[in-house]
Amino acid sequence: MCLTFWYHMYGSSMGTLNMYIEMDQALPSVPMWTKSGDQGDEWHMVELQIDIVAEYRGPGSLYSTFVRPSDSTMCLTFWYHMYGSSMGTLNMYIEMDQALPSVPMWTKSGDQGDEWHMVELQIDIVAEYRVVFEGIIGTSFYSDIALDDITFVPGLCSSLIPACHPLGVESGAIADQDITAKSFSQSSQTTGMFPYNGRLHGGSAWVAGTVESGEWLQVDVGENQYISGVVTQGHATKLQWVTSYKLKFTTGAGDWVFYKINGIEKVD
Repeated sequence: MCLTFWYHMYGSSMGTLNMYIEMDQALPSVPMWTKSGDQGDEWHMVELQIDIVAEYRGPGSLYSTFVRPSDSTMCLTFWYHMYGSSMGTLNMYIEMDQALPSVPMWTKSGDQGDEWHMVELQIDIVAEYRVVFEGIIGTSFYSDIALDDITFVPGLCSSLIPACHPLGVESGAIADQDITAKSFSQSSQTTGMFPYNGRLHGGSAWVAGTVESGEWLQVDVGENQYISGVVTQGHATKLQWVTSYKLKFTTGAGDWVFYKINGIEKVD
């Protein structure tokens, strides 16, 4: 048998692609073919002669490294290309405890056109796992399956996050009493530096009662919301502004949590 495939390995931190021949449900310790490192932004073809009379595995499988999520919510993103009149099937499984489930988490069969398609899948698992892609050939060689740009990102997938819109701090939809602070300047009564003056494009600003760290401005948005961004600005008429800050949030249960990226508190 002649095994033919194309591969694309491009990037300064490229890993390794191995190809094994598995027989008797035993994966050999040494791959039949391997390639490591950046191979350039181009596709390469490989032809391998297989002279085996015993049964060996037909579907091709691609395994990720094991994922140990610090956050139970992860977004798996990948691109696939399935083009050909006799196209087979591409499956994606979540493997835990070295056991592959009988039903894939995601599957696609048949000709999907000569174009790339993106998939986002939400994975809510706290245990260690890895992702397994399985490609099953079609009825002839007119069936090309390709995968690219497989990434894991903590948090919700972008397709599951509602479209962003202003929550009402600038417009006034959020009432004055819902904007509070640890302190405010004692001159606020005459110069308008109350917490609720901390709105975008207003005539004044919120000014803390001290210049020490630990001051805070709090906005009650009324209900649980997806917050996709925070915009701040300095005083409307004076050269005064906050140079850095962190974000905390709560669902109302009383526990405040710092906003983090990759486990590190985000500082703006």
